Amino acid sequence: MTDLALGVRRAAWGVRALAVVLGAVLVALAAQVSIPLPGTPVPMTLQPMAVLLVGGLLGARLGALSMILYLTMGAAGLPVFTPTVPLLGFARLLGPTGGYLLAYPIAAWAVGRFADPGRQPGENPSGAWVPNNKPEVGRFSPAASPARRDWRRGRSCWETC
Repeated sequence: MTDLALGVRRAAWGVRALAVVLGAVLVALAAQVSIPLPGTPVPMTLQPMAVLLVGGLLGARLGALSMILYLTMGAAGLPVFTPTVPLLGFARLLGPTGGYLLAYPIAAWAVGRFADPGRQPGENPSGAWVPNNKPEVGRFSPAASPARRDWRRGRSCWETC
């Protein structure tokens, strides 16, 4: 029984490691599709879409780990970054596109965290303010705002309006 469980665990670890590597490769391939914009050293690429896709598909931890692997590959000198900026290796992380690149693990983690199928509707793990999810009003409607409280009675507008 223990061997079976360890064998399954090892297989799952291998699949996860392969998914992390494939996520980094997907972002590296998306970086090669770039359109230079006049007047700015930052080109328009498919990287942001690929980062969000990897985060959503792999989840928070593996998505962020995949982006850290991507940044590590680029810092080591592999040609994974967009070829329009003439910096190589670690210098690219400190150049004009460095802020975008360093935000990739955070973005992948955030998308993976909020796309988690295990979350319950309305659950907000980050503690950030999100309005009520009332279907008749809409998610980000001002009428759903907690600021619209009837301060005299301590009740919300939904109870008094």
